Amino acid sequence: MKPVAKGIFILVCILSFFSLTALSPSKVTAVNAAFDAKKMGDMSDFDPNNPVVPTGDTVKIALVASFSGPAA
Repeated sequence: MKPVAKGIFILVCILSFFSLTALSPSKVTAVNAAFDAKKMGDMSDFDPNNPVVPTGDTVKIALVASFSGPAA
C-alpha cells in the first residue's frame, strides 16, 4: 500500500471512529434523563458561615497508599 493511500485510510478510520462515538447514544444521556431534583437532600437550612460541628464518636478514615517501591 502506498504511503499516501495508507495515510488516507488511517484518516478515514479515525474520522469514522469519532463520528460513531458522537452519533451513538450513550448511557450518560440516560442517566441525565433520569435525574430528578426533588430526590436531592434538603439544604434549605444550610449556612456555610455557621457550621454545625457533629458530636459523638470519632470516625477515623485512613488512606493506605505506597509512595515508593514496586507498588507505587
